[in-house]
Amino acid sequence: MNHSIYQIDIGHLLLAFIPVILVAGIFFRWGIGLSSTIQGLIRMVLQLLLIGYALTYI
Repeated sequence: MNHSIYQIDIGHLLLAFIPVILVAGIFFRWGIGLSSTIQGLIRMVLQLLLIGYALTYI
């Protein structure tokens, strides 16, 4: 079994955030506000990090 972890470089990570920026722009234009969008984004990233570490441990 291969126990290596795939490393994502910063360029690919920034590419993944392009749709997030577009959605944040739409939310801002609709008047929903950026605070709830940023709070949701932070929560999403933390959950993905935690599940990633848990799956790596398993």
